This record gives sequence, C-alpha cells and structure tokens, in this order.
Amino acid sequence: MQPPTPSKRIAALVATPNKQNTGMRFVNDALVLWLESLGAAKDTDFFQFEASDLERPLRGGAPVRCVLDLDPDRYQVILIWGDFLLDRDWLRRVCARVARERSVAPAHVVEHAERVIFGAAGADAAQRIVVGQCFLVSDGAYEADVAYRERFTRLAARARFFRMRDPLSAARARAFSGISEAGAIGLDAALLWPALRESDPDAARVPDREGFGVFFGRTSGGFRTKLASVLAARAAKGAGRGVPLAWFPRRVPLGWLALALGAGSAPLPSELDEIAARLRRFRFVLTDTYHLALVCWSIGVPALCLGRGAQRFAHPIHDKKKEIFFQSQRLERFHFFAEDGFATTYARVGSALREILAASPGPSAARQIRAQARELLTALNAAFALPR
Repeated sequence: MQPPTPSKRIAALVATPNKQNTGMRFVNDALVLWLESLGAAKDTDFFQFEASDLERPLRGGAPVRCVLDLDPDRYQVILIWGDFLLDRDWLRRVCARVARERSVAPAHVVEHAERVIFGAAGADAAQRIVVGQCFLVSDGAYEADVAYRERFTRLAARARFFRMRDPLSAARARAFSGISEAGAIGLDAALLWPALRESDPDAARVPDREGFGVFFGRTSGGFRTKLASVLAARAAKGAGRGVPLAWFPRRVPLGWLALALGAGSAPLPSELDEIAARLRRFRFVLTDTYHLALVCWSIGVPALCLGRGAQRFAHPIHDKKKEIFFQSQRLERFHFFAEDGFATTYARVGSALREILAASPGPSAARQIRAQARELLTALNAAFALPR
C-alpha cells in the first residue's frame, strides 16, 4: 500500500509542555511565536511525549496530542523543537511512560518515535527542521550503539535545518555523525523568546529595579554554598530585599530560604509575559536552575547561577549545561560551583554583585543574546521558506 500523500500541514514535536516547568513553557512559547510570525501557526499540529495528561499552556489555545498520533507520512515538515528530543536514553524513558499510559508495548512506542524524529531508513517524504537540541550525555553506550548512530547521522544529513543549542553539543554531534552541518551552533529555544516577543530590546526596560529574586530547585546538596550566595546578596550594599520565587509552581521554596531572606514565597504570574515583567523588576536573580538563568539574561536581568562543576553528563538535565551557557556567553564570572564551599562562594558572589550593582551587565548581555537569536531566526526562516 502506498503511503498517503503529505498534506501542506506541519507537525511540531515538543518536549512535554508541563505547566509546572516554567522554563520549558518559554521554549514552547517561542515555537508558537515563531510560527505566528510566519503565518504558519494555523497550519501546524502540535505533539508531545505524553499520553494521559495533555493539559497544555501553549499560546493561542492549540491542542497538543500524543506523539503516537503523529503520522509522519501525512506531513511535509516535522519540527523537532526543544532540549533533548534526540537523546537516546531520554527517548527510551519517556517512551516507556507513554507505553504505560496507552497500554501498548514500549518497543512499539520507541520504534514510532524514532521514525517520527529520525525518519525512515528509506525514502521519507517529511522534511525535518531541528532546533535547540542538546547532545551532551557522555556515555560509552552511545558510542557503541551502531543503530542509534545511523539514525542520528541520517537525520543530520537529511534535515533541512539542524542546529544544536550550544557549542559542545554541536561539536559532539558533528564528531558523532561525521556530518559537518551537524556542527552548526544554535541556541536554546528559550533564548529566542524575547527576540520574537519584543521588536525593541529596550522596550521593556524597567528604569527602577529593586531587590532580587531567589530560586533553588535543581542542584542537590550544596546547602552551605546556597546559603553563602544568599547571605552575600543580603550583605551587598544596594541589593535591596530578597524574594523567594516559585519558578516551579509546585515547589515551595525551602524554609531556610525564607528565614535567610526574611520574606515569604512570591508566586509567579501564570502568563509568560507577566513572568518576564516580574523578573525585570529585580536587580538580579540568584538560582541554580538553567532556564531561569537563561530567561533572566535574555531579558536583561543578571542571574547568578550555582551548579556542580564535577558532575558528569549522565543525563540531559545535569548541571554542566549551565556552565556551558555561561562560558559561551562570556558570563562565567556569574556562575559558581557548589563544591567551592561557603567562604569562596561568599567572596565570589560579593565580587559579582559589586559589578552588577555598579553598572549592570544585563542590558549588554541581552543585546548580545538578541543578536544571536536574530541571526538564528534569519537562517531558520530561510530554511522554512524553501519549497516543500
């Protein structure tokens, strides 16, 4: 039987748009904003790796369906958008969850997902556009998996557009696949959000910032280092009042943080535009959370970020990605290691805050990121405009 003739519609595969993960909401919202800018949102069907909980916070009210409902033969373009959809082990874990929710064999879900993402070994009508993926897991099993390497290489060779989100992912993708185009450096999709939402980088500038926000929710341990950063911020002349944030809505900031800051938790607004506006009112933010740091810098708010320098990449959400971002943007003086301990962290945070409070580097960093975002969007728009 011949496969159906592809329609003019577009399929967009995203990471689970969980309302409890504010960072991934910015990633997915950037996709919708980009499609709207091209007048293509109405022609797009959205899919995710979730079967039972399809509650979605996507802009415009577009429904999001399970990846099992995505028939790649019915689409001319498939967008692979988000952080780690190409990661082998993450894909297996999330497919196992979908299999349980749909009461189907895990192997069936994995096979279907791999066909959607990487394409069929033979002729494949749908053209892939790959944006903002990471390829950071350091595991010998990946190197030894011949079938996975073949699929990855096939996608890198065939994709109409293929951009990883950071320099290390790009270098590793190129070395892994042997495809030079796989080494093209992109950005995390969350960094596209301000460039798509605001035409003028200074339009949302807040003249009178006050206080600072704090959220710790990713780095295990490191209590003394976190406490040192908070106390250094409190001691900084001109820092103002600290406010515990609920970046992950279901995670209430720890009691010690409220005690150290002398303030209760401040829930964030529900809409992303309002969240960005709330963050802009801070002079800076203290966090250990990747996307909170990225969003802050992209909208001109300095973020001091804590991570584990000794952590190996055994999972795509591990801490090294934070270090890579700060180094890539020449902001490493605002990134701190949990292993450094109290005294070192206190001194380093104090030094960084003196720079921030004297002349904030936030606006210049935001302009730098916005220029990178516009460059990426120009290339992405050109690829999308090719005949389908």
